[in-house]
Amino acid sequence: MLQFSSTKEDGILKRIRAVLNHIAFNGKDITNVQMETGKPLAIPVGVDSFSNIGTPPHANIEIGRLTANSPLEMWKNIFCSKFPQKSGLALSLSNITHNLTDPSKDPQYSEPLIDSARKVKDEELETKRRQSERHMYNLLQQITSEGLIIV
Repeated sequence: MLQFSSTKEDGILKRIRAVLNHIAFNGKDITNVQMETGKPLAIPVGVDSFSNIGTPPHANIEIGRLTANSPLEMWKNIFCSKFPQKSGLALSLSNITHNLTDPSKDPQYSEPLIDSARKVKDEELETKRRQSERHMYNLLQQITSEGLIIV
């Protein structure tokens, strides 16, 4: 949940306190909905649904052609008709996974100065890791030679 508020309005602060009390201490459910345009939106979980929202605006032509079984499918179909989805992208799962695990390797966001500094830091980290590994290995050898631990 994300809450933005102004400290100048007591009503908003009371609402945020009630939400935090509900989350932290499993307090009473918050059911009042705030949808006025001049005030911040406050729609608790489970109070709103696609069927309550209604049909998408300016979608009268497409609604007659849709065969959606649920309001969610109707919204999805109309969204896809307004914003065609690209298919056949040549992204493999391993490429996506690699970019998620190491975003610094993404060529789209390359910056030479930052990349060179990152390379130096990565090399320092690898050196420290090897030194630590070697030190732990030597400690293990020393302990086993003294008979304190049997490997």
